[in-house]
Amino acid sequence: MLEYAVGTSHAKVIFLGEHSAVYRQPALVFPLPGIQTIVTISPAPTKTSALQSDFYTGALDAAPEALQGLLKLQEQLDDKLNPQHQPLKFTVESNIPVGRGMGSSAATASALTKAYHAFFSADLSAQNLGQYTDLEEQITHGNPSGIDAKTVNANQPILYQHHQFQTIDFQLTGYLVIADTGQSSATKVAVAQVTKAMQTNPAPTQAIIEHLGLLVQQSLELLRHQQLNQTGKLLTAAHHDLQKLAVSTTKLDLLVQTALENGALGAKLTGSGLGGCLLALTDNQETADYLTTKLRAAGAVKTWKQNLADLNP
Repeated sequence: MLEYAVGTSHAKVIFLGEHSAVYRQPALVFPLPGIQTIVTISPAPTKTSALQSDFYTGALDAAPEALQGLLKLQEQLDDKLNPQHQPLKFTVESNIPVGRGMGSSAATASALTKAYHAFFSADLSAQNLGQYTDLEEQITHGNPSGIDAKTVNANQPILYQHHQFQTIDFQLTGYLVIADTGQSSATKVAVAQVTKAMQTNPAPTQAIIEHLGLLVQQSLELLRHQQLNQTGKLLTAAHHDLQKLAVSTTKLDLLVQTALENGALGAKLTGSGLGGCLLALTDNQETADYLTTKLRAAGAVKTWKQNLADLNP
């Protein structure tokens, strides 16, 4: 038996298509391999399995309700791979913030699944990895789209539309900059807000939804031809649409404006909104570095950069 084993996964970000994807429009989602979650498994020094993480440290059987999805996944993995139920210690180290729409829970589930299979020297297919990640997401989020589970296990951009996923082969250049407002996304509130707008003001709301879908389609062609300047304009247009849906915030708007004034080709909120993160596109690392400094000065609590060339096949 190994002394320890490690599993890793990564964040994701919605490039274009949040909210409109609920209404059968497409969404383009990017994996962020530079923002990782690492799970390490080792034999427990005590008679009970334990978890060490920023969110909770202690015995697994005393973990809080918010971790029930992860615990259910751990139980299934343990039943299959550790039938003697040898006590284990699970250490979670993550650079993915919780509640920001970046796939934190799915990435942890994926990394845990990989670590379990590595620790017990068991084969793990891509299909089974996806199924285990989905299991945790179903419990944690109720009725998820599957975007997080798919993208944290992907190395290339994913096109999502009505429960269908397609891997997209781009030859990308440029950088994404992600900035955390420090405020959790209010996903349920934001989704309910858009639903209410569709009911009370259907025609203009539907037009916004369809325009967001159109922006996704346009971005596919532009990115295939490395047209970063034009793609950036689509991001900013999407932010204006999301403002009209009232899912942005004063801080998100400030960070978008800061990005646009400091070299970004385009910027928008990413995820459900009412908090969460900003996404900006730049054409080179120097601008990305400069932009992260300016965004932190404007109030971002944390920033990340992703070289888009890392997402190429």
